Amino acid sequence: MGEIGNHIQKETYESGKNRHTHEAKSFQSTILKIVGAFLLLLLLFFCVNLGAGSVIRHQVNESVESIADSYVKEIVYQFGAADNYLADLVFLDNDVESANYNYEENHLWFIQSAQNVNDKLNSYRYALGEQFGFLVYYASHDYYNMSERGSLTIPETSRLKESLRAFMEEDRGEVHAILGTEWKILRISAKWYAVNYSYYHEVYACSFVELGNLERTVDRIEFGKSIDLVFASADGEFYTHGEELMERRLSGQAKKALSGKRMSGYRYFLVGREIPGADLHLVLVVENGEGNIGSMIMQWILLMIMFVGVVFLIWMSRYSKRMLLDPLRYFFENLEKVAVDEESAYFENSAILELQQANALYKKILDQAHQLKIEVYERTKEQQQLQIEYMQLQIQPHFYINCMNMIHNMSCMGDEEGVQMMAAHVSDYFRYIFGSSQEEVGLREELKHIENYLEICRVRYRMKVDYRIDVPDQIDGIKIPPLLLHTCVENAVKYGCRQGDVSVIGIRIRRDAEEDGEYISIEVTDDGPGFEPKILEQLAKREEIVTSRGTRIGITNAIKRMEHRYKDRFRIEFSNRVDGGARILIEIPVEMECGE
Repeated sequence: MGEIGNHIQKETYESGKNRHTHEAKSFQSTILKIVGAFLLLLLLFFCVNLGAGSVIRHQVNESVESIADSYVKEIVYQFGAADNYLADLVFLDNDVESANYNYEENHLWFIQSAQNVNDKLNSYRYALGEQFGFLVYYASHDYYNMSERGSLTIPETSRLKESLRAFMEEDRGEVHAILGTEWKILRISAKWYAVNYSYYHEVYACSFVELGNLERTVDRIEFGKSIDLVFASADGEFYTHGEELMERRLSGQAKKALSGKRMSGYRYFLVGREIPGADLHLVLVVENGEGNIGSMIMQWILLMIMFVGVVFLIWMSRYSKRMLLDPLRYFFENLEKVAVDEESAYFENSAILELQQANALYKKILDQAHQLKIEVYERTKEQQQLQIEYMQLQIQPHFYINCMNMIHNMSCMGDEEGVQMMAAHVSDYFRYIFGSSQEEVGLREELKHIENYLEICRVRYRMKVDYRIDVPDQIDGIKIPPLLLHTCVENAVKYGCRQGDVSVIGIRIRRDAEEDGEYISIEVTDDGPGFEPKILEQLAKREEIVTSRGTRIGITNAIKRMEHRYKDRFRIEFSNRVDGGARILIEIPVEMECGE
């Protein structure tokens, strides 16, 4: 029995030895095939690399010239758009004419017209990427309308206004009407500006853009860390990036490129273009020669690294089979056991200390994953709270700017009583808006805020807004999300007020008892044109509403805030009234203050 057992054991050993030998040969054969394919790829890579350089360089040169032409077209388009805006303001705009002729005749009409002009100037600024600025100067009254000043300080804005006024008056001379089509370059407060203007009936309309910001209006393609877009005059005066050109010793080549020549050097590629309709030239500077050589060097280095890698791979094949591959196989088999029964495993088959330590690390990772789930849940809850607070503050600043401009215009007209009244209303309005950071406010406080807001609208729309509020006595202590009612009323004012007629805003609140508790219904109506059918369809689907007059982000905000707070225990309905006008109905659960 001993000899038979030894024989069986020997046969098993030989069978295992032959099997491992076969596996080793199979592994080595696979490695040789990989090495052969790798060498073939190296040969193909070398051949392709030799012919690709010249083709790529030619294509890059043509693409850079095409990009320079596209930059010029973009700038010319923006200049043309600004020219059209200026012409419309001076020759066609009724608000500009009304502000010019009502400055001393009717200050309320002047305030409204000047506010409308400010709104148009800001819309022009936004349409051109917020880099262009627009200004209207009434020479007879020494009064300015100007778009938002952006990053400029108040003193810088004042100096800019005076410089532009002086330039326009001096440039106009005795000409009675000017339709500006030629952009000129001015240096104002150590900055270069492109300026154009139109003039008619003592009214100047001016557009301006700092040349350093003009680069940002172009849909540019990045060419690395080096400069790529330079503005200059026809005689070689660089308005932007002049010092950088001097440091790179490219001033001479850039001046030659201004004539339209293509300058190609060892390190850089330069293309110059004239911008039609402006005393301005563009130079596109792209790093090329040094980059191509560096790329070739890197390719040869990669070739050498891959060749050395082939030799190293052959040497490592047998060593890795014995010292790494087999231990890794045992390691992953034990990992599968850990994944199934969640019990630790001892890696006794591994001769590598790091693999034995991996078991402990894997168990630690499982514990950390459990803890991470808890942290993710808490962070998700916190993020929802932050989102609610963000939605509360996500209100368009247009109303605030209008109020400030109206107070400013009243002050300019000497209407002290109107300034005091408007300042008091606006102060209360802001105090409530910025004090509504909590999750809920009292319904009666919200109603007081609504009355204050509607009084502001009365002044703003020259007493063309009236309102009716029907509220029961049993609302003390009821809490609602802040600015919920304000959003509905603001929507009614914005889209329901009619030009020339008195618009009536209706607010009706009721407290009802239902099977699952008490609910409060809030109904806001107006007598305006009502909702468009397409808008009603989108509101029913709770989609984001975007119209030609802007995005109704307040309505979307209100719906999302109620979804976060009440889940499915609320109802909001949008409809049109039978006798005309829009209607918004909201039903939410009654929530009382503690102790009520």
